[in-house]
Amino acid sequence: MDSEGGRLKRAALFPLRRPGDSRRRRHTALVVVGAMFAAGGLLAYGLVAPEIPFADAPVKLIRDLRVDDIVKVHGRIDCDCAKAIDREENPVGATGRNWNATYEWFSVNDPSGLIFIETATVTRLTPGPSGGDWLKGDLVTVYGSVFDQGMGNLLMRGQMIAKAPDDTPAKYAFWMLVSGALGILSIGYVFTDRLFFGGPPE
Repeated sequence: MDSEGGRLKRAALFPLRRPGDSRRRRHTALVVVGAMFAAGGLLAYGLVAPEIPFADAPVKLIRDLRVDDIVKVHGRIDCDCAKAIDREENPVGATGRNWNATYEWFSVNDPSGLIFIETATVTRLTPGPSGGDWLKGDLVTVYGSVFDQGMGNLLMRGQMIAKAPDDTPAKYAFWMLVSGALGILSIGYVFTDRLFFGGPPE
């Protein structure tokens, strides 16, 4: 049986129990939601980080390109071929996919001119608009560095090829970081609250 002292102690703590339970639930919810935001935001940011330079690079007209520019050009594919890029995807493991591509020499034409694309340096390639492939006449955005191949003839060393200047989830990278930061702040608030004010009453 409960002692008289035990009953008196529970009676004395009863007014604090419900606020304590509410605070405990709030702490638990903040930790769970904060962990989801922090993990999701930081993981997403890590996955898109290699494409951030593409997302941030300016689009320039081909006539305005200069040696050593690192930019995007947007126009139509032109080549002495029907298919400029033959892109294939292969399953890897249970859920992953890997890709490889076969390239023909091609240029990008915009209203101001054309520039040839060096494809040996391409490391990221989104699926093309023609069943995953890229055909002559398809609109394309190429990100890379411009260099002089001699006699003032410019060429672009492509690093990423996509359908549009914003064809990448990296355009949301800032908000992914914000999500991760909010999650970390939520968890930090709980630990700070417990450090300075103690845990909810038992």
